[in-house]
Amino acid sequence: MSRMQEIGRRLSGLKLNRKHLIYLISEDRDILEVLFSRNAATMKALAGKGLQENCKASNEKLYRFVRQNNYLVDVYTVKEFEGKFSETFFAETSNTAKGIVYQANFLFFNDFHILKKETASHFLKQFLDYAKEQEKNNHPVYLFLISNILMLPAGFESVTEIIDVPEMDEEDITELLSAEAVKEQNNNKALWEVYEEDLCKADRERIEEAAKDFKGMSRRDIMEIVEALRSSNGSFFGMSNTPCGKPENIKEIQEKRRSLVKSYKEESARYDSTVTLLDPQKSVSGLDGYKNWLKEIKDDMLHPDECQLWGMRPPKGVLLSGVPGSGKTQAAKLTAYQMNVPLVQFRMDNLLGGLVGDSEANFKRCRKRIEALAPCVVLIDELEKLFGTEDMGGSHEVKMNLLAALLDWLQENNKAIFFFATSNSVKGLRPELLRDGRFDMRFYVFMPAKEELIEIFKFHLKKADQLSGNILCNDFRDQYDKLASDFFDRIADYGKKEKRNLFYTGANIESLILQTHRALRRSCHDVSKITFEGYRDALFQTAIGGDSQPYGETNMKDIALSWLEARQNQYMQAGKGDLFSFRNFDEGIYDEKETLRRKPQFLKRPETDNEYDRQMFERIQEEICNLQEKINCRDRF
Repeated sequence: MSRMQEIGRRLSGLKLNRKHLIYLISEDRDILEVLFSRNAATMKALAGKGLQENCKASNEKLYRFVRQNNYLVDVYTVKEFEGKFSETFFAETSNTAKGIVYQANFLFFNDFHILKKETASHFLKQFLDYAKEQEKNNHPVYLFLISNILMLPAGFESVTEIIDVPEMDEEDITELLSAEAVKEQNNNKALWEVYEEDLCKADRERIEEAAKDFKGMSRRDIMEIVEALRSSNGSFFGMSNTPCGKPENIKEIQEKRRSLVKSYKEESARYDSTVTLLDPQKSVSGLDGYKNWLKEIKDDMLHPDECQLWGMRPPKGVLLSGVPGSGKTQAAKLTAYQMNVPLVQFRMDNLLGGLVGDSEANFKRCRKRIEALAPCVVLIDELEKLFGTEDMGGSHEVKMNLLAALLDWLQENNKAIFFFATSNSVKGLRPELLRDGRFDMRFYVFMPAKEELIEIFKFHLKKADQLSGNILCNDFRDQYDKLASDFFDRIADYGKKEKRNLFYTGANIESLILQTHRALRRSCHDVSKITFEGYRDALFQTAIGGDSQPYGETNMKDIALSWLEARQNQYMQAGKGDLFSFRNFDEGIYDEKETLRRKPQFLKRPETDNEYDRQMFERIQEEICNLQEKINCRDRF
């Protein structure tokens, strides 16, 4: 059953249910035009004999007829309407403006949610009293409230038919486009004089292809793009037996159509307060394990129809957990870039409302908007802070409702929406978020090894170089690898001598370079005079001074605990996993007398050719083993 057939079924039961209020939850402000044309018989039956006897027009013209003859009236157009409804608003009157309301069978109110609750309640009460009186006079009257969110005053739920209008599906869009194509083919003759069968097979296939592009869009936006393509290319799909039907022109139309669709969707999202769009990012250093997996599943995400042929669903998403500053958010930006789709951030502050029910309504709107943007990537950053196991304070109940809604969405998602969730802690995540079926894969991002850090170092140096315009590091622009390698060799020697855990994350590297440039700006006013040795020395001095605080020195226990939690929850390793391989760790056991028989240990030392990795392994290995031993002792008792 199509969406309009389902709505028609609901409307046909209004008389039996004695309901006169219909609340249509829809982004489409022109939904009534579609409703009247697609359910004309139902609407005529609701209006009674007057409309049936007077309207001789075809079903496609019904909407125009009821509007022009005041059977359907927008209450906002009534004279003297100022957002306040007097007690006599619906009273029978000789006044022309108010008399229009009196003679109408249908009223409608767009954006009903903008009314204050007191005003809305007053207005609805008046209308229901008026509708009851008109029913006695054998003059049925119905009020359509149209809004993108449900904001119905308390007490009116039982007397209102609430219809959450689904977005136009591919079948609806194909039907709309076919009608437009028929008009195109027949030089814009009246719609009822031509038929879809007039279209050739090639045209129908191109229309079906266009319908896939338009998925998630409102009828009004689709028609605007159709008209724009007609103006510039003569057709919105490339009609056969015309100049625009040549292969090269069809390709041009297709590219322009998809570009317009993308622009319309993103523009609509930018004006929606529940949605935040982010800019994708071309490259991310490290995370080779995740990037290899992304290459494998990217086509499945972008071509869900092909997945269905193989009995699969498109990928739902991924969860990246790990130490802060390790590039998890940047990986989401890379994912959107490689898929060439919008990146949307799911933000709790966009959803939380001040009134009861506002947050849940905002979530529904956010979901609709994001589904309209599909295919897209949805970033849920720092998931443990949004829906963690710790107490959420006064907003606990609201957040739990939103969590339930999000879990349902993750489970039911069958659109081309790729959820990319991050967390700094595995322990803080609720078990239901880790359950199979929520995400396709869970990756753990650990402390980067030297090889990965060099890539991160080069990335941030190049970014700083581009920002400066032309002269930063001019003397050694082609020696970034050597600069980074020399720095980590030197910092490893210093850390070993001073017994300091100078181990870095990607965010630490970015901060180190920033702090170094600030120091150089104060001490050297001419950037072009900075030499390779001078810049390397400046980096080192910043690193061993108080301005730089690497994560290995400040959060060693957190690093060890994070690794153990990821191992316990069977994460895959997102980066270079041979240093701290999960499979290489033996957590130790106790014998029957409850004495330690084998201490926690890594079964073999990883093969590495540099001092930085060796030191990081030794220090973190010791912390992990000590922590696991404490856990073993705690569990024993």
